[in-house]
Amino acid sequence: LDSAGCYEKNNQLGLSYWESLSDKVHQMPKDMLVKTQDPVTLTCSHTISNYYTILWYKQVMGDVALNLIGYVRFTEPSTESQYTNLFIIKGDGAKSSTLEFKPNASGSFVTYYCAASEAQC
Repeated sequence: LDSAGCYEKNNQLGLSYWESLSDKVHQMPKDMLVKTQDPVTLTCSHTISNYYTILWYKQVMGDVALNLIGYVRFTEPSTESQYTNLFIIKGDGAKSSTLEFKPNASGSFVTYYCAASEAQC
């Protein structure tokens, strides 16, 4: 998955390549500064047929890792255990999702990303 969107795998003539679909995934607002404990709602939407999952990630400034917060698959949200009391994920993975939270670490810079994916079994 690309942090700005998602990829679709295509196989033709035995060759495998990835096609970026990031222009079909949109996150709003694109950027913002907030005070600690002010409620924040981010929205992610996509227009990719047959993609039924929207995933949410966070990246702390200075860290290369993208940490999965959770996702909504079809209309069923799932949050990683370490984030269940910090984030609320809602929506429909086929079209849009929201991520709600209150920042709790003053002075920290965190970037949030969303991605769309085909539903995995």
